[in-house]
Amino acid sequence: MDKQLEQGNGINLGSWNVRTLNIPGALQYVLDTVRSYKIQLLALQEVRWPNKGSVTKENMTLFYSETDNGARENGVVFIVHDCLLPHVKIFEPVNDRICYIILKGKYFDIAVISCYGPTEEKEDKKKDKFYEELAEVYDRLPRHSIKIFLGNFNAKIGRETMYRPLIGKESHHEYSNDNGTRLINMAMSKELGISSTYFPRKNIHKHTWVSPNELTKNQIDHVMISKKHMSCISNVRSYRGADADTDHYLIIAHFRIRLSSKWKRSSKTYNSKFNVEILRDQEIAKQYEKLVQKKIGKNSWKNSTEDIENQWNRKKQIITDCASVVIGNAPKREEKRWFNDKCREAIKKRFELRKKLLQNPSEENKIIYENWRKETHKLLRREKRTDMKARIAEIEENRKNPKKFFENRKQIKEGFKPQVKMLLNEKGELVTDKKEIVELFKKHFETLLNRQGQGSTNEDMTYYTVEPDIGEPK
Repeated sequence: MDKQLEQGNGINLGSWNVRTLNIPGALQYVLDTVRSYKIQLLALQEVRWPNKGSVTKENMTLFYSETDNGARENGVVFIVHDCLLPHVKIFEPVNDRICYIILKGKYFDIAVISCYGPTEEKEDKKKDKFYEELAEVYDRLPRHSIKIFLGNFNAKIGRETMYRPLIGKESHHEYSNDNGTRLINMAMSKELGISSTYFPRKNIHKHTWVSPNELTKNQIDHVMISKKHMSCISNVRSYRGADADTDHYLIIAHFRIRLSSKWKRSSKTYNSKFNVEILRDQEIAKQYEKLVQKKIGKNSWKNSTEDIENQWNRKKQIITDCASVVIGNAPKREEKRWFNDKCREAIKKRFELRKKLLQNPSEENKIIYENWRKETHKLLRREKRTDMKARIAEIEENRKNPKKFFENRKQIKEGFKPQVKMLLNEKGELVTDKKEIVELFKKHFETLLNRQGQGSTNEDMTYYTVEPDIGEPK
């Protein structure tokens, strides 16, 4: 994947309406799909997460945008692979239907907008508001950047002759619906081209949504790009094999352009924590203490002329080396220990049944698939509940160990809290590299702690006390 970026062979952009990420295992389906289809940037719609922010999962970072009122509806997300993360310049959550991300390009910045449009039966006011906000976002973007729109617009694009230069002639639909006309008008006013209807494909690779009765199949998810950069997209198609328990199909567009610089992904070094809990055992604690004293005794610094910093580094190395020998590293905490092999097998079987249904959409296959789909949901919820009970039992067992007791209690009581692992620099751009983040903090505290005093100096100040007002004792 990194080699692909270095050689300028382009990246895979994806769009997928997943309907929700609030059910057990839903996010895991999506992450597995990103890996399987080698997608570097995926736009998701209808995730139904509250608030906005970012979170890191495995080797991917999720930037999400939602309503501030905590309602679990709509919601758009970007999933960015680690190989693309250093090129992320800005992420802007606009509202629960629109967000965008800007990547640093070699010649032009690349602005990718994730959209979730109102459905066809919604009121005209809601549709007007959505396209007004979309136009405002477009106008806000850097003028010379490449602009790409990904998402579920709920728009049927027809094959009308008058729009051929803009939409091509390969759409699945013959006539545009109201949402389709609005999308075409937006594209015309902003000089955009709709790439998803440009490439000749079999109908099964044009469908992006299928109705619950398997009879109605539409192409309502689209990819748009600045008209003068349309040649940068070499392929757009839907993939029915991607399974996230949704009625929408995954869309992948191959986008070819050089990014800002060649960046080789360095092997990650994890700072493992020592298993300090075993020092509660008196024998192990004494063994560790003796080893540290022995090592430090051999390296006496009483008559040393060595710099104090070097002395400390050597002592620190001795202490950590002894800890590695006697204590060892603490076991890594599993984030989703409930998602076990039983869950994976159930999902794998559901995927096989779904594949069989797509190839032969008979009533019998549909019933078998729906029944197993329900069983899979029940299994995932049951495994998650079982894990929660095990965690509560673990808290009870550790009631005499305050540290572990309160740590586990906090995890259950407060739930998931995303950690912020990136900062904004002075230019308002995202910084994701750990070394650059450390440098930013260093500069910040140097400025904060070494600030020169303003105004008069201490010598010029007059100090007043209460002494002159205290009379002599009589």
